[in-house]
Amino acid sequence: MIEFLIHAQHPSLEGHFPQYPLVPGVTLLEEIMARTQDEWPNLNITGIKRAKFTHELKPDQIVHVMIDHSDQGLKFTCHYGATLIATGIFNIAQEPKL
Repeated sequence: MIEFLIHAQHPSLEGHFPQYPLVPGVTLLEEIMARTQDEWPNLNITGIKRAKFTHELKPDQIVHVMIDHSDQGLKFTCHYGATLIATGIFNIAQEPKL
C-alpha cells in the first residue's frame, strides 16, 4: 500500500476553489503515478488507460493507494479512510525501464 497526502500549499491548489479547496484529479493521478514509480522503479508506466473519480479529495487528507498488477495493466484504487476516491488503470510497457 502507498500512502501520501497533498498539502494545502501545493501549487496546483492555488485558486482551485479558494473557499472549498479540492485536489484536482490530475494532481492526484500524477502523485499516484510518481509514488508507484518510486515503489517499483523498473516498472515502465506509459500512460493512463482509465481513471474514474468517485469522491472529492481535500488537501491534507491521507490517501491510501492499493496497486494490483494485472494483464490489463496496473490497476489502482485510492481511498481516504473508508471512502473510495478514485480507481483506474495505468498502461505499462512489457519491457522494464532502464
